[in-house]
Amino acid sequence: MALPARQRGKTAPQAQRTKGVHLSAPVGGLNSSAAASAMPVTDCLALTNLIPYQYGLRVRSGYREWCTQLGLASQFSGTELAFELGTSFGAEAVPYPVLTLLSFTGSKSDGTSDRLFACTRAGILDVTGPTDTPTTVFSFPLQSSKSGKGVATAFANTAGTHYLAYCDSVNGYLLYSEATDSWSQVMEGTGAGQVEGADPTTFRFVMSWKNRLWFVPENSQKALYLPIGQYAGEVNPIYFGARFRYGGELVGLWNWTLDGGAGVDDNLVGISRGGDVVVYQGIDPAVTNAFELRGTYWVGPVPPGRTIATDFGGDLFILAAAGCIPLSRLVSGGLIRDPSIYVTYKVANIFNTLMSTRGTLEGWSVRIHPSDNLLLVNVPGLYGADPEQLSMSLANQGWSRLTGLPMTCMETWKGKLFFGTTDARVCINEGYVDNQQLGGLNAQAIDWALLTAYQNLGSTAKKRIHMVRPRFITDGTKPGYSVQARYDYDLTTVSPAPVAADTTENSWDYGLWDGALWVETGTAGTQAGTTGIGVSMAVVLRGTSTTNTTLVGFDIMTDSGGLL
Repeated sequence: MALPARQRGKTAPQAQRTKGVHLSAPVGGLNSSAAASAMPVTDCLALTNLIPYQYGLRVRSGYREWCTQLGLASQFSGTELAFELGTSFGAEAVPYPVLTLLSFTGSKSDGTSDRLFACTRAGILDVTGPTDTPTTVFSFPLQSSKSGKGVATAFANTAGTHYLAYCDSVNGYLLYSEATDSWSQVMEGTGAGQVEGADPTTFRFVMSWKNRLWFVPENSQKALYLPIGQYAGEVNPIYFGARFRYGGELVGLWNWTLDGGAGVDDNLVGISRGGDVVVYQGIDPAVTNAFELRGTYWVGPVPPGRTIATDFGGDLFILAAAGCIPLSRLVSGGLIRDPSIYVTYKVANIFNTLMSTRGTLEGWSVRIHPSDNLLLVNVPGLYGADPEQLSMSLANQGWSRLTGLPMTCMETWKGKLFFGTTDARVCINEGYVDNQQLGGLNAQAIDWALLTAYQNLGSTAKKRIHMVRPRFITDGTKPGYSVQARYDYDLTTVSPAPVAADTTENSWDYGLWDGALWVETGTAGTQAGTTGIGVSMAVVLRGTSTTNTTLVGFDIMTDSGGLL
């Protein structure tokens, strides 16, 4: 039968070969342990400056200056400073690194007695409020490359007076009194306000347990404690050395509360440099059968420094060379050779690489980031480079890597995370831009990147990604971003790269009134083409943000061919 004249010479239309697929944001975070071909689509192979958060992956918090100009080190040689700054300087003036932050919450409900202090090698400065002229409130009698590196604990005596006890790596035991709003050095002696039985200038660690102050002397395997409710007086020893099967000095003591509160389940935990963990339970160390050993465990060697553990939610997270481990899993019978007992198990290979190259450097620490709901592990930088952080979401235990935060130390105060820098500044980790100065100037965009898990969509046929459209939730300017398709397990390094923000959308203050079409700024996404072909495919996304930005997923268009 002949075709109608209007159809002669025309080709019949082909069926659509492409199909659309939506990929949710990989809120499972980094995964360096699973096989590349078996990685869940909820995880990713690279994730920098994006954290698992509500609705998807949120760009990490930025930072702004809180206090600046905490001193210059013109009187010290470049050799002494190289230890702290990781580089060499001449005799010219260079900034003091901020080595320790001390937070104090006072007894006044209006917060007027709350204080934030910063320690440099020269002394302690009051950084309670934003300023470029912080006041030195205590000058260290001894100043060296290790002065200013310490730990502190809040304490109230039997009279209800509040104190902040601090132990320095060189100067020993210092005390801040809320009543006088001043610092003093505690010395050895039998008089009021003095310590009897030991030299307080040799104390290197302090903590409070069962309303007693406990100290760790320098290069010692023993701890010293004071009477209940006293910041001075006669000290008594507890010897840990016989329990240290793997040796090393006593690094510090921590409180481990099984029930998450303050009760009879409060345990005293001692950790040695060799990785021994000794747990005591009781009330009064001086009374027979009122203080006893609960158990000894081993986590492997720990990195340098004394901020290697932090408590949260009734558990104690311990930072060791093999990973970060909750004490509750260790004492419940977990074996350290079992990777699942570590909270770092999904990023074990990344963590081990960092530890093997930087494990001897000072600067390792672990803290809780309350406003971002993160566990942060600070990793010192190599050869003067800025440190980086490994962060774990406390909501779903998804990990990511954070860069661009120049932390030398960190501390929480009033629900916010503050950190010190090598160039004599204290910064607060909040907002959506980096390095914002005190006057609000010179803010920098935050660069971020990710590489999704590879997937073959249930087929071994060749595939192409024609288009990728990221989906974002923002509260301002659309992020600048670039996308790239990768195929067949290309694991080339994915690093953040600056991408110009898109300010051309038809939103308020950008679009032309009566001419531009209204575009909602809450959700942003523009399709982008890609190239390449392969069996398994993944997406690389790099971006730059200056506002609150969350990646919720991708829309992709693909087609399939044959096995060859």
